[in-house]
Amino acid sequence: MWLKIKRIFIPCRENNFRPNFLRSRFLFFYLIFLLGIKLAFISFLVYLPKSILFAQLSRDLLIELTNEVRVEEGLNELKENPLLNKAAFMKAQDMLTNDYFAHQSPEGKTPWYWIEKAGYEYQSAGENLAIGFMDSEELIKAWHNSFSHRHNLLDPYYQEIGMAVVRGEFEGKEVNVVVQLFARPAKSKNIQPPKELSYRPQKTTLSPESKKEIKEIEEVKTATATGTATGTGTEELNTKSEELHLFLSESKTVQEPSTKIFRFMIKNFDNFLQNITFYSIILIAFVLSLTISFRVNLRDRNFIYKTIYTVLLLMLLGFLNKQFVLEVVPHVLLIK
Repeated sequence: MWLKIKRIFIPCRENNFRPNFLRSRFLFFYLIFLLGIKLAFISFLVYLPKSILFAQLSRDLLIELTNEVRVEEGLNELKENPLLNKAAFMKAQDMLTNDYFAHQSPEGKTPWYWIEKAGYEYQSAGENLAIGFMDSEELIKAWHNSFSHRHNLLDPYYQEIGMAVVRGEFEGKEVNVVVQLFARPAKSKNIQPPKELSYRPQKTTLSPESKKEIKEIEEVKTATATGTATGTGTEELNTKSEELHLFLSESKTVQEPSTKIFRFMIKNFDNFLQNITFYSIILIAFVLSLTISFRVNLRDRNFIYKTIYTVLLLMLLGFLNKQFVLEVVPHVLLIK
């Protein structure tokens, strides 16, 4: 085992002072493979904002990144509230429907209107808006670099958060609209729990005739409850259940394996690729330096030059990262 590793990575007599790692076709195929992964990742970043999954994934990630920023500043994490999610969703839908991008609608509806309409009682609240974003980290940085938005992100008084990301048409273009709500809930009224009963229920013995009457009554109730469900009532119930599921499900992180993979791709995959590229350059440069230190002559120069070109190409691949894509792909990020 050690001899094989030595031949692959270390210049020695067994490999004629040319490590197999450098002189084989491995580097060429490795370079092609890494380039293919990079191009696939770039395509993923460009296509993702147009997909159905983007709204849910970016919404969850924005809440996570918001709490990470707060924790870094020594603040409490915000708890997600389904009523604030509902208010944010209604506000986002209203902006797309009425084609405006502002804290106050053309009809004069303020952010607090939507919070109150959702049934959320609060002491204090704030709102951040965004439109046209491609990446969650890009948006958090934009908010953090703005004084008023950073004030909302880092306000220690807030305790809860609600988010909505909705894709729709705005000024003739398909965009993603983000509404982020912060709030401190109203103080709940102290309700005294009921006192324990001071008596014990008496055990009652029923006669056979009474048991028969009770059984008949239960059968009648069951038949009545089963037979009164009409078509209209079922449709209304299903509609309300779907609406309730829509807003309550937003407060939970989806745990399907495919969603976890997408979350990893969005948040961590770029750093993962950058680390692979960086350590590949370090390894190749180290092995090449060992090779040069052991033996250098005219016959070895082509071999050395090819390895150096490979290192340079890897360095160029390092620039093909998420930040490069965000700067090259045309999109206009607006915040309010």
